[in-house]
Amino acid sequence: MRSAVAGIATTSDLIRRYVPELGDGARTVSMMALILAGTLSSYCRPSASVLAAYEADPAVVELRLDLRATLESAIATLIAGTLARS
Repeated sequence: MRSAVAGIATTSDLIRRYVPELGDGARTVSMMALILAGTLSSYCRPSASVLAAYEADPAVVELRLDLRATLESAIATLIAGTLARS
């Protein structure tokens, strides 16, 4: 838990350096990014049964996400939304 708190503080500082207008919102973005990264890392590594479902029904492949691209998009959306709210 302490390492997560330290990671959020470090990430918040980095975000503030590159997007200073976020101010205190950088901490919220950092926390949400950590949560999203954990959730997406699980989702983006499909199980054998999910891979079989993709194989059986190509229409379901639309649900497959690329971790990096999805995380980048989600964080950009978090930043834009946080800026819009302030």
